[in-house]
Amino acid sequence: DGYSHLSAYERKRLKNITENAKFFASLKLHESAARLNQLTTKRQSRVTKRAKPKKAEDEPARRRSMRLLREPPLDVPLLDTFAQPEAEEYPQVPGGPLPMVPEYQTESSKSTEALLSTWMRISEVKAEDAERDTPDIKRYQESLSSMVLREENIRKVVKSRVCSMAIHPSESTILVAAGDKFGHVGLWNVSCGTEEGAHTFIPHNFHVSCMYFSPCNPAHLLSLSDDTLRCGDVTRAVFDEVRR
Repeated sequence: DGYSHLSAYERKRLKNITENAKFFASLKLHESAARLNQLTTKRQSRVTKRAKPKKAEDEPARRRSMRLLREPPLDVPLLDTFAQPEAEEYPQVPGGPLPMVPEYQTESSKSTEALLSTWMRISEVKAEDAERDTPDIKRYQESLSSMVLREENIRKVVKSRVCSMAIHPSESTILVAAGDKFGHVGLWNVSCGTEEGAHTFIPHNFHVSCMYFSPCNPAHLLSLSDDTLRCGDVTRAVFDEVRR
């Protein structure tokens, strides 16, 4: 048979190859592939391709940025900065003691004198009050519970943003002091109930970061800014310069 010199393994392998070839031949795969190829060719020939529309000559060109075109920018002058509103300027406050005269006034008016007189009157500390270490807690709680915010108790004491505030320790009159970012100090007699109860002074050049009525002598209003520490003494109607 011509395979006697081969080993049993080689003869079995050749037999398997022959049987597989006969099996695939019986399936007629080559003929089926040829028929499928013919069907695909006919179907492709029937498909008609759509003609691409031609670009209109008058069609506007697409806008592209100079960055995408990799071209240098045009020599168009640009605005350096947007127009900023000019900030309101105030004259520099000189050193030394300053009189308690409101802003835009050359001398004290009757309403200013009434405010300072009220401050002086409520700052008189009685002997028994000075010896008392702690306030009456019950009366303090009753005062807090009776507080109500009304429209007449809202007032713009200073022009700019409030940076600090202090309240006089008086139990009979509400006196509020406020300091803004331009060095203004506003005093408001809330108990007065009229618009004339608020006055603005300028003892500092920069924002008033801290204010405090002295607990030992409420006639003194301490105000701290970046450049100075002042003490408003209502008994002498001056803002003394404590430190610069």
